[in-house]
Amino acid sequence: MEVEEIKHLASKIEGLCSEEDCGVLYSLAKNRAARGAILEIGSFKGRATVCLAKAQEEEKEDKVYTIDANLFGTKSQLLKNIERFGVKDLVIPIFTHSAKANKGWRHPLKLIWIDTDGNYFSGKCDFLLWEPYLVVG
Repeated sequence: MEVEEIKHLASKIEGLCSEEDCGVLYSLAKNRAARGAILEIGSFKGRATVCLAKAQEEEKEDKVYTIDANLFGTKSQLLKNIERFGVKDLVIPIFTHSAKANKGWRHPLKLIWIDTDGNYFSGKCDFLLWEPYLVVG
């Protein structure tokens, strides 16, 4: 897929991440210099989730892990969108808080997308928890 196609796809999914941002995320996720999974923290209804997963389609063994505490009650919409856009086999949803999901984590990550409440402290905490799993590249 091309970036413009991803932006068009994103327009079909309700979300807070802009279509332009989805295009940037897709481009970053397509980076083949690094191998590893993608981690998204805060998925809402799955707009960015689907775009990140579409970037991973060629690398079927590298999954997108999406962590969401389901504070907005959007779990069912997220799961429907993952199914609707054909990325169910690439996305592993984790419905808990980021700090709980971090316990026992073993997967190398090539990209971390932190899209939570916009609070500096929580974003910094997520970064400090997950940064050790980032691979070089």
